Amino acid sequence: MRIKVLIQLYRTAIGPANSKRHSGNYFITYSKGVKIAGDTGATFQSILSSIERIHHQTLEVSATSEELSASTEQVTASMQEIVTIARDSLERLNVISLSADEQKKSVGQLSVSADHLNQLSSELEVLVDKYQIQ
Repeated sequence: MRIKVLIQLYRTAIGPANSKRHSGNYFITYSKGVKIAGDTGATFQSILSSIERIHHQTLEVSATSEELSASTEQVTASMQEIVTIARDSLERLNVISLSADEQKKSVGQLSVSADHLNQLSSELEVLVDKYQIQ
């Protein structure tokens, strides 16, 4: 927007110089043109500074995005490692659970065997008492 205003001012200042070539008017018009050219240069310099600032900010955002991407990759790798550990733990728990079930069955069989032995010993005791040698 500022550039359009400067161009209009420049055209306004130069226009009379072409139609009136009086030395006084020409100098005033020339001075206005020089001022407008200087203002235009300053405006372009301001635009250039803004573009450079935006460029540096864009580079900073890009660097930050790359760092964030690297961090995300590290988090992903850590999560995959956690999943692997959890899977291994689950497999080991399944093995432990199966072993516990087998031990429970064995204890049950031992209990039945102990009860049977207890019954046999009671029967043996009765038999021994019945056939006791004196």
